[in-house]
Amino acid sequence: MEKTLRLIQELTKKDPKTIIERTLKGAEEFGELAEAVLSFKKVSACAYKELGKDEIVEEGVDVLLVVLAVIFQADPEISLEDLDKIMQKKSLKWEQKINK
Repeated sequence: MEKTLRLIQELTKKDPKTIIERTLKGAEEFGELAEAVLSFKKVSACAYKELGKDEIVEEGVDVLLVVLAVIFQADPEISLEDLDKIMQKKSLKWEQKINK
């Protein structure tokens, strides 16, 4: 995973998109993820697309890539260790909310 995160970090530096363009792209990708979930769950007017869990995973990864690129563009010098610490902190906060 570390190798992939470093690749995403490097690609973000090379990609000319602005942080606004990237964020809007993230919204688009999240919409595609929502569409895949709605189709998978056979929600009215969405089931006809017959999308499955593979499409949910693919669209979810697209969302992750864009979100990571936004993070790396906002802070090009963030270390993977610092990113991991922030993710752990946020995960613990989430866990506490679930356990209440």
